[in-house]
Amino acid sequence: MEGKSVSCYVKLSQREQVLAEFEERGKLSEEKKRLLAYVDGLQNILKRNPYLNAGVGCGYQDFKDFACGRQFL
Repeated sequence: MEGKSVSCYVKLSQREQVLAEFEERGKLSEEKKRLLAYVDGLQNILKRNPYLNAGVGCGYQDFKDFACGRQFL
């Protein structure tokens, strides 16, 4: 796991469970890689356009602050 080779004895009755866990661990590892790549992509987008990271709400006050920049207050 994680580049290390680990061996141990497993009873035949537990073999299917171990294989299922190993397969699930592989799927989770692939999913983790995919999600990390997705997060990196989002961070790159936010670097190019930091306004996307602004906490804009749907309320009137939040919209007024965002749209008008408090120019008319």
